[in-house]
Amino acid sequence: MLRDFIMPEAPVTREEIENAPIKAKIRAGEEVVKRALEEYDPSKTVIGFTGGKDSTLTAWLVKRVCEEHDLEKPSLCLWTMDSTSTSWKTT
Repeated sequence: MLRDFIMPEAPVTREEIENAPIKAKIRAGEEVVKRALEEYDPSKTVIGFTGGKDSTLTAWLVKRVCEEHDLEKPSLCLWTMDSTSTSWKTT
């Protein structure tokens, strides 16, 4: 079961993750983000964003979890291919 994915003491196989329904995968991701934001101070946490699929999904999950649980949003740091970077606080 995908719920085991978010519990380090209960290993899960790649096949179990790949075969899980998308809603279960999203919930598992949200739980990982929620636990991280509860464990680490969001004001001292930064989400790296390159514009790729992985960082886009991570930013979406973080925003969703913060809004759902009324948690402070961490800073978002953007990297671009033109060697300029910008940081801003998500709103």
